Amino acid sequence: MSASDERVTAVVAVLHEQRGVPVLADLYDLTSPAVYAWALDHAPPPLAEQIVVETYTDLWTGAGTYRPGVSGWCWVTAHALVVLRRHHPPTGKDDPVP
Repeated sequence: MSASDERVTAVVAVLHEQRGVPVLADLYDLTSPAVYAWALDHAPPPLAEQIVVETYTDLWTGAGTYRPGVSGWCWVTAHALVVLRRHHPPTGKDDPVP
């Protein structure tokens, strides 16, 4: 079961303000199962694992880009999609990756 958006948004807001390792660990614990499951839907396991690693690295380094009021889940999944696109750029309108 996925964490509620309210909980994820609260943790993302704290990460934005404090950028502490324990906060990133909380965000990872709350969201990584869903991010990994999503990545597996779009990539083979080794690449899905890399997508997860890079997503949380990007969330850490990009914590200052979060804008309060934006859904935490939306912010996390947007980062995951950017990472996926880095590894699998779109090839056209029939591309199976969203």
